[in-house]
Amino acid sequence: MRTSLSLVLVSLVACSSPKNEGLSTVGPDAGGGGVDASAGGDVAAPRRGTGGGPVVACAESLSPCPPTSTTFTCVDLASDPKNCGACGMTCGAKMFCATGKCRCPGEDRRCGDACVNVKTDPQHCGQCGMACKEGEVCSSGVCAVACAAGQSTCNGACVDLDTSASDCGMCGQACNVDQSCMGGACQCPMGETACGSACADTTSDSLNCGKCGNLCPAGTTCTNGTCVCAMGLTSCPSGCVNLSNHPDNCGACGKACGPTEVCAMGACTGGCAAGQMTCNGSCVDPSNDSNNCGGCDQGCKGGTKCVNGMCTLVCDNGETNCNGSCVDLKTSHDDCGMCGIVCPTSQTCIGGACTVVCSTGFTNCNGACVNLLANRANCGMCGHPCAANQACAQGVCKDLVCPSGFTVCNGRCADLKNDNVNCGMCGKVCPANTHCSLGLCVLGGTTM
Repeated sequence: MRTSLSLVLVSLVACSSPKNEGLSTVGPDAGGGGVDASAGGDVAAPRRGTGGGPVVACAESLSPCPPTSTTFTCVDLASDPKNCGACGMTCGAKMFCATGKCRCPGEDRRCGDACVNVKTDPQHCGQCGMACKEGEVCSSGVCAVACAAGQSTCNGACVDLDTSASDCGMCGQACNVDQSCMGGACQCPMGETACGSACADTTSDSLNCGKCGNLCPAGTTCTNGTCVCAMGLTSCPSGCVNLSNHPDNCGACGKACGPTEVCAMGACTGGCAAGQMTCNGSCVDPSNDSNNCGGCDQGCKGGTKCVNGMCTLVCDNGETNCNGSCVDLKTSHDDCGMCGIVCPTSQTCIGGACTVVCSTGFTNCNGACVNLLANRANCGMCGHPCAANQACAQGVCKDLVCPSGFTVCNGRCADLKNDNVNCGMCGKVCPANTHCSLGLCVLGGTTM
């Protein structure tokens, strides 16, 4: 969702914030060029409004929170979990913010106000509210007395420490919401950098432009890792300005109009043209000026534009208005293909269709990501199961030969005398608080 430039006047000192680093200075005629955020020095105090000196607020893709305060913070309402869709709208635990809405990560499902993985959560095992008994663990959405081979028990959940985002490498070591766990280490998506608790594309992120923590000033966007003036604005020593109506930079940087003049179409004049009005020394058209929409200082916010004197949501670049938000129906998780079509949490919207996207080494077989080299139900290819006495090794079904005293049970060797999930016979699972002894489920010496 695109967000229009929010204009909130603060002191000129904000332009020289030490957070705005790595910005380049360009000549007065280089519209859209790099911006020197440290410029200022003996620059006179700016006039208020669009034409009143440098634009000192948030970069084009960011919004001020709180919106009416002079001590606001610039945030991205589309992705900030503490200001998701609106200032102060906080997402719950484990949730992340995408396109201005709170969502659950990965395979998690929303149960009440919390995000849970019903495949591993012992309080929501298989479905919301389905709690396992004391002493049981949740393995693949089923309550059991022990975890399957290759999994570890973390607070009653059976997890793979190599891939679990909530227990990555060790129990309790959770990855950030936009990170994934690979080989027991949390990693950001390719091309992104870990900046604090979030992953950022430093080539285009106005909060982390060029490097983590480098905030682009107002009137700029982050392009190729550099803060540059937004379209229609020019870099002047006092900031990014509109030369067509800026009274202190009328037609050229530093060309100031007289005290009784206004700037219209880049020239100082005694009055505005028909259909225009004077706002803080600038001639503006209140029917289409998003900073003076319908009247002076009536700025449009939240991605809206001024149309016929009213702030209206106008979607660009092929996006569609879905319930007051501009979304790309080809990629939107909550509006996939058409408004209101929500993809399951484990799927991604690609080309307007909800699709299962598997990580490297896994294949989508009927909506499930499986390892064709080791999966007995899909050995070597989807839908190719191995026999009960076989295991899948490197994508080939091979007869399993167990050592003396062990029996083949569902593709692995089990000791029927003490295996809690194959007690006395394959598939016989001992109830909670019991164990398998000599092929019988026992509790305190009593046979079950």
